[in-house]
This record gives sequence, C-alpha cells and structure tokens, in this order.
Amino acid sequence: MKSSGHRCILLFRFLLFLSFASCLYSGEIRILLSGASELGSIRAKDLKSLFLMQVDRVDGIRLEVIEHPFDSSLRQDFARDYLNMNHQQMKDYWLKRFITYGQLEPRVKKNCRAALRYLILNPQSIAYCEEPVELPEGVRILEVRHH
Repeated sequence: MKSSGHRCILLFRFLLFLSFASCLYSGEIRILLSGASELGSIRAKDLKSLFLMQVDRVDGIRLEVIEHPFDSSLRQDFARDYLNMNHQQMKDYWLKRFITYGQLEPRVKKNCRAALRYLILNPQSIAYCEEPVELPEGVRILEVRHH
C-alpha cells in the first residue's frame, strides 16, 4: 500500500502536468486588429509580407506587427500556417534580415493578453492569438483571404 505522502507527490506531479499542458497552444489562430482600423480583410500573401516585415502597409494602411516569443508553439504554428516556414527557416530568415539590413524581428509580446493590451493602446497594430480568446472591446478578428 502506498503512503499518503507518496500519493500527495503523485497528485502534485499530475496537477503540475495538467497546468503545463493547459499552457500549450491548441486553438485556431485568429488575426486581430483594432476595431478602429479601416482594413476590412487581408490577402494571405499580404499578411505574410507584413509579418516578415517586407512591407509596413496593406491597402495604404500602415500596420505595426506584434509577435509572440520566438520559441512559442503559437508562433511556430503561425509561421507554419501563414508564413509557410518552419522554425529553422524562421531563424535563418531573421538572421539574414539582421545581417543584410540591420532589421530586428517585430515587437514581441509575451502572450496573447499582452498582445491585446498593446493592440488596444496602439490601434495601428496587428496581432494574432489562438482561440478561444476573449476579445476586449475595440478589437476584432480580421478576415484572411486565401486567393
């Protein structure tokens, strides 16, 4: 029979595992924009150019990109789904941009909550978060056109 101390340790490990697992990305990615923005939708190729900082305007509207930490699963999934790049390709891309142009990667926020706060205060910004995400007033989902 196991001691109650051993059971407590097992329970603690299980709860620790659950808390870690809940932090993993598992939702659908949504592109977010200020409700005040005039941009109604965006073509997938324009979104890619914007997040790779090859352009800073879409349909004449200037947008500042808000990114997530480089090694986050959310950013890796975004890069795969929207930029058609894997993790190593992203590393190589940003290293080349820095060496060639002195350009750093976009502004990084530590999580979706921080990205949303920044987006509210800077309505010329564009970000992405996983669903489900509770959108604060003044933030909307931007339609991505894939044609």
